[in-house]
Amino acid sequence: MIGNKANNLIRLRDEFQLSVPDFLIIPFDEAIEKNRKTDIITLNNAAIDKVHLELEKKGWGKVSFRTSALQEDGERSSFAGQYKSFVDITYSKTALKKYIIDCYKSTFSEGVRQYACKHGLELKAGGSLIVQEMFYGKQSGVIFSEDGNGNMHIVYTDSWKNAVVENESAKQYLVPKISIANSVAPSHMRKLANEVSRLEQTLNMPLDIEWSYDGKSLVYLQMRPQTTTNLDYDLVWDSTNISENYPGTTLPLTYSFIRSIYAQVYPEFLQIIGINKNILNAKSDVFENMLGYLNGHVYYRISNWYKLVELIPGRHNQVYFESMLNPVKKRGALKNTTRMDVRSTMAIARFIWVILNSPRISRKFTRLFSQRYGALHQAIPDNVNANTIFYNIQQTKSSLLELWAMPVLNDFRTMVFHGMLKKQLLKRYSHEEYLQVLQGLTKRASIKPLQALQELGDFINSQIKKQNVTTIDLLKNTESWQECIDKTMAYTKKYSARTPDELKLESVPITENIEDIMILASHSNGSNYNSPPNSGTQISTHGLLIHYLAKNTRQAIDWRESFRFNRAQVFRMASDAYLVIGKRFSDEGIIDTPRDIYYLYEREIEEIINGHTLDYNAKYLVTSRKNKIKEYESCTMSLLVSGRGKIAPIHLVNEKKPSGKLQLGTGVSNGKVSGYIVVATTFNPHLDISGKILVVTHIDPGWTLLFTQAVGVITERGNALSHVAIVARELGIPAIVGAQDSTTRYKNGDFVIMDGLSGEIILEKRKTDNK
Repeated sequence: MIGNKANNLIRLRDEFQLSVPDFLIIPFDEAIEKNRKTDIITLNNAAIDKVHLELEKKGWGKVSFRTSALQEDGERSSFAGQYKSFVDITYSKTALKKYIIDCYKSTFSEGVRQYACKHGLELKAGGSLIVQEMFYGKQSGVIFSEDGNGNMHIVYTDSWKNAVVENESAKQYLVPKISIANSVAPSHMRKLANEVSRLEQTLNMPLDIEWSYDGKSLVYLQMRPQTTTNLDYDLVWDSTNISENYPGTTLPLTYSFIRSIYAQVYPEFLQIIGINKNILNAKSDVFENMLGYLNGHVYYRISNWYKLVELIPGRHNQVYFESMLNPVKKRGALKNTTRMDVRSTMAIARFIWVILNSPRISRKFTRLFSQRYGALHQAIPDNVNANTIFYNIQQTKSSLLELWAMPVLNDFRTMVFHGMLKKQLLKRYSHEEYLQVLQGLTKRASIKPLQALQELGDFINSQIKKQNVTTIDLLKNTESWQECIDKTMAYTKKYSARTPDELKLESVPITENIEDIMILASHSNGSNYNSPPNSGTQISTHGLLIHYLAKNTRQAIDWRESFRFNRAQVFRMASDAYLVIGKRFSDEGIIDTPRDIYYLYEREIEEIINGHTLDYNAKYLVTSRKNKIKEYESCTMSLLVSGRGKIAPIHLVNEKKPSGKLQLGTGVSNGKVSGYIVVATTFNPHLDISGKILVVTHIDPGWTLLFTQAVGVITERGNALSHVAIVARELGIPAIVGAQDSTTRYKNGDFVIMDGLSGEIILEKRKTDNK
């Protein structure tokens, strides 16, 4: 009955053959005599004399006296800190007598009684005294063999005194159990981790072990079960930017499709800029989890994006990244611990070289994409079997998306040059000049579909006038109708991928309805498609540096907009192909309708096609997911969401929304305009917003088809590099982004004044009737 602390020291020394400072164990029931009637504690002098003689032979100068209580260091209750220990004591018989009584008394102290009561335990006094030779290490601490994340957690101080608990100066290492040998921890700590790992496996429980190291020898001072392990983990997701492409709920097929794309593309991009493949392989978990699918909504796993940015050479990438991403809650600046050695300098040099060569790489991408897209577009005919179609989809992804590291490179070129430009401009110039400098794109890829729609609208309106009719419906009965059909078909053939929510495979292309396109075109109001006033090309007065940064920023934005259309083409091709598979599935009774295919994950579709599933009736899955999506459509999700728990995603917490009056948005396209509000929460091609201000949650490229009508745009999301901002600046339309809750604060018919520079929105007249 010597207590677990003493027993564990014996096991460390004898059973596991580990280095333990020499010690002697004195059972309390041998050395202590207690009068049960008077509770007076006396010593058994004969026993004390015997122990003293033995200790004198050992010749220890300094010792520690520690209690080993019967109830201490249990698997469920540790009684940690409840029992007395005395260290760095000069040994003498007097000291032995004093501390054996003090340690014994601590086994039934008031604190121990309260601890036992709190944990529902019956108090058991007794145990033993451990007398141990002092070991003066240069470092001492504690190792917890499991932190809940598969790491060993080493906490230590550079002293022989083990004072790591609540010690702000304590240092620490996390050593991954699966790669102890590759840990950055010093060699003696790797040895410590290896030995403790062996102990943990043998004893089949997490351990809490005290240790010390003097520069030569590693010794163990105590071992006990780790009574608490942190099984909870935290995750944070942000949808500020990605919700522009995936607003509201998104169906499972789309999510599984884009998740695989993100996991493939970003490691390839990092390889282009020179990041070692072994480093990327070690970060595979990061790339597999760039996204999150929460209550049917698509989010960025924001912490993994920061980890990606940390891999890129350079000291200011986090600032540039946040300037471009504009997350709801920015992370504190990271401490840069990168040593500017030869290897680091070479990595930065390569990164700069690749960024500067991005235009050439972008041109190469455009050429290769055109070649492969043209070939693959013919490779998915409707009259082949489901297996061939699925194989062709995967070929499309691998063939076209293996090129996508080049557009991602251009995204980071945009990030770097825009970050530098913004930093330089806002030092000396106004926000207005900053917006002016961003204007004046050359390729204007985002404007071309709008320009083509405007030209189609001009033709249709001219035919309405020519035939002396008032509506497109009446135009059907005239000789101009077929020519209008032909011109509309030509438009849809060229721009079929440009549709609202174009990156959702389940979205129905607006181009499928010829009359909807005609109506949308006829509402166009003749916006200016030439270069806007105050073009960014007129910035010579800002100096050569800003001129250079602005030119590269605009060029990168130009390419980025062009690549967005290429991306939409790939998604439209995949969507059409999956719809054909859906037809095969519905013909076989696997699902009810072809469009039900979008409620299945890619993996589930492949398992059905290739015979890897237990059940070939997917109707119950589709029905269940339809009900879930319907439930999630009415679910309020904030732009920033966190989760904590044993399974973090099922414990979601929305970031609180700002309260009070409507805050200013961010002005991203200069101009002041007044007008009546039209609130649009879903895309409606029949919506006539000519001369009005469009208020929406977001604008993706397909939504900009409405830009040909509006005199101003207000969105709840976005930043200066969002699609809405880029298109608005090129059209010379005032735009405000980040005006939170605008679609609920304003109603159709409200009259407002908006300032696309300051972001101010003034409500002049509230509509109070239903007219």
